[in-house]
Amino acid sequence: MSRDKTIELLEEILLWTKYDYTETKQTLIEQLDTDDKKIAYQLSDGEKSTHDIAKLITASQKSVSRWWQKWFELELMEQTEKYGGGRYKRLISLIKMGIPIPENPEEGVESG
Repeated sequence: MSRDKTIELLEEILLWTKYDYTETKQTLIEQLDTDDKKIAYQLSDGEKSTHDIAKLITASQKSVSRWWQKWFELELMEQTEKYGGGRYKRLISLIKMGIPIPENPEEGVESG
């Protein structure tokens, strides 16, 4: 197993010792009640901006920004150190949680 894969697995184990899987999945399902929200959440990787994500869905940049803030408050996202802490990263991939996501109109939604 590669070092990167080992680190990824350890981070996931740490995540689930901190969060309750069932409760987190239910909260995600409740919060991500539209296709745009599901795509926006899945694309929130700590690198993309709200503007980048808004260009890929039918919601505005302001909507994505509001979603990020709410999801962060609900502990569904982590704030990154990149760009002065102005970017957020999803807590977990929806695919790994077993939550179906629609296809992203641009090159498909990230798989992991």
